[in-house]
Amino acid sequence: MNAPSSRYRSVFAPGLFDGQVIVVTGGGSGIGRCTAHELAALGAQAVLVGRKPEKLEQVKAENGGAIVNIVADIWGSMPNMGHSGAARAGMVSFTETAVLEWAASGVRVNAVAPGYIASSGMDHYPPEAGGMLRAMRNTVPAGRFGNEAETSAAIAFLLSPAASFISGSVLRVDGARPQVRMGWPMEIPDAQTQQRAAVRPFDGFHLAQTPRVFRNDEPND
Repeated sequence: MNAPSSRYRSVFAPGLFDGQVIVVTGGGSGIGRCTAHELAALGAQAVLVGRKPEKLEQVKAENGGAIVNIVADIWGSMPNMGHSGAARAGMVSFTETAVLEWAASGVRVNAVAPGYIASSGMDHYPPEAGGMLRAMRNTVPAGRFGNEAETSAAIAFLLSPAASFISGSVLRVDGARPQVRMGWPMEIPDAQTQQRAAVRPFDGFHLAQTPRVFRNDEPND
């Protein structure tokens, strides 16, 4: 990985969100923290909301009309996490309903559905889950995990004027993982292929850290 820059390197135009106040829920860590940094770098006044004030204060101390809800890769079920899948599916339904109820007020509502993202959330699993987490990249056609900046960019796009005619949509950021099918052999791209411009990771978040579970190049046990 290249040495981090001194501020967020967004692909969007500087000043895109000048004068706008944007509320970021879950802003104390992971994808929420990354999104807050990107929006602030683009001129927004980011208002952070979360469960732990100390985390929000830390993010605040760091380089900081549309709604984007965060759901998850719920397509194809979520075994052992049915409660989470049901809640995310409910948020998709809420998104699709709110666009009708709030459209007359000039409000757009969309959602972003992250797939396997290498964020700090990966470190909340018990140590015995490490092997499973490291092996998950092998079920993604892109052959890798996504990162926080790639998710944040999707959120920023849906908040931007470029998405002014997009409402009621769910933008998947998942490397096509839900398309994996029995009977179709998985051909994971090699390292050279993964560096092609169209698919290589976007490394935009200057404060990004690799989750602990991935830092030592452990085998996919």
